[in-house]
Amino acid sequence: RPSHLNFYVFIDFLLLIFLKSAKNLIFSIISGKRLLQYQNSGRIGTMVIAALNLLNFPFGTIFGIAALYVLSQPEVEHLSAR
Repeated sequence: RPSHLNFYVFIDFLLLIFLKSAKNLIFSIISGKRLLQYQNSGRIGTMVIAALNLLNFPFGTIFGIAALYVLSQPEVEHLSAR
């Protein structure tokens, strides 16, 4: 029954995408909360997320470059070094 096999492969693919998105969401929430508290771990976590978003062409690349540029500025480094 190839149609049942295709269905299960499709469901597994959707589950994998959902779990990856949930992981990214949780990581983004944690990094964002720490960034709002001016913690250096929030800045570094957000930079990791921005670097991973560089692979999502075209919008992830644009926003990733912008985020990396802003987060690497000395003023931002100074704020998060408290």
